[in-house]
Amino acid sequence: MYRRNGDRLILVHTGVPAELAGRGVGGQLVRAAVERAAAEGLTVVPWCPYARKWLEDHPDAAAAVTVDWEAPPQP
Repeated sequence: MYRRNGDRLILVHTGVPAELAGRGVGGQLVRAAVERAAAEGLTVVPWCPYARKWLEDHPDAAAAVTVDWEAPPQP
């Protein structure tokens, strides 16, 4: 799940059904969000721990966009 806030695409949660776990579906979702952000000139804000880790592990994909590594707001 993501939400757009101005020129920022905030990655809030990457959810995959348990039966699809371990098949790279979560990574495909994050990659698609990054591709959308790149196409629209948006800054990616990875609040989702999975998305943040995926971007750290895939610097080639992260390099395609501006990434704002700020921590998510605390409730």
